[in-house]
Amino acid sequence: MQTEQQKDTLKKEVKDVQAKNKKEMQEFVKLQDITKEMFNDLQIINVKLSHTTTRSGYPRDTIYFEIHEMLPITIQIKTTRYNVLRMKLGLPLKDKLGKPRTEYNLQARVRFVKGENEIREYKSVELIFAQFVYEIYFINDYNELQLLEMLEKNGELKIDWLTRPDKISESETINSTWE
Repeated sequence: MQTEQQKDTLKKEVKDVQAKNKKEMQEFVKLQDITKEMFNDLQIINVKLSHTTTRSGYPRDTIYFEIHEMLPITIQIKTTRYNVLRMKLGLPLKDKLGKPRTEYNLQARVRFVKGENEIREYKSVELIFAQFVYEIYFINDYNELQLLEMLEKNGELKIDWLTRPDKISESETINSTWE
């Protein structure tokens, strides 16, 4: 039988390990260096990947998700990026009737990162679908930033921001459909 002192020591050791693991998760780790354990500890978010055609016949490929019901985000991507995501994630290209699939409801892991570029501070959302399969959205729109800050201030949204320690270039913080 364990003595009361041994039980207390064991509890303290467990708490220390949990605190160390939590601290490691709160430290910034580059996307390519995220371990399976880190991936599994990230928050899950619902994501819609879709391919449509505009009235004028042009393709429109998007990734849609909601940070909050009042803050939906739509990322417009190139058709080639849409197809790369489908292939890397092993998504079926056709439905049961043999028609091309144009919409997928997925779950992705998400983390929120803030940092600095050469000019200012930035905030970004990183959607992680699988190891080495991710999409980064930089919150550059003034209204999105303002709404995000108001939701956090009012307590309607709680985000644990990771801080990226190194500066990135301004061009890296521009949302683009270029791959």
